[in-house]
Amino acid sequence: LRSFSTQASQLSDISGASLATNDYVSSIGKASSKIVELTDSYAKASETLTGLTDSSKAGATAGEHLQTMSKNLSELNSVYEIQLKELKNSTQLYTGISALLQNLNDSVEDTKKYKENIAELAKNLSSLNTVYGNMLSAMTIRN
Repeated sequence: LRSFSTQASQLSDISGASLATNDYVSSIGKASSKIVELTDSYAKASETLTGLTDSSKAGATAGEHLQTMSKNLSELNSVYEIQLKELKNSTQLYTGISALLQNLNDSVEDTKKYKENIAELAKNLSSLNTVYGNMLSAMTIRN
């Protein structure tokens, strides 16, 4: 009986160990679920970091595009400045041409007056030649 009693007391120790094992298994199950949650959190953090890396690359690309756009705008400004200078030169040229045309128009009137005066002078010379011719005829003695 004593042996049976000793074994029975050992059975209570085994049942205590069984409870402790159950607690240990329960704790490991909880730890396992926490590890699964930690893995999910790590995966989300990894995706976020990947997104940040992609955003960084996109930011660098945008920076390159902005530099290219800035360079193109500078070139356009240079072309625009050249066109403004040419426009200013063209304006001066057209102003000169306009003044030339005005002078030509003014000279047309002067040319008409000059022509009229030349015609009158020719008429007067013709009349004067006639008068001198008559005077010479009158002075000439005929024999």
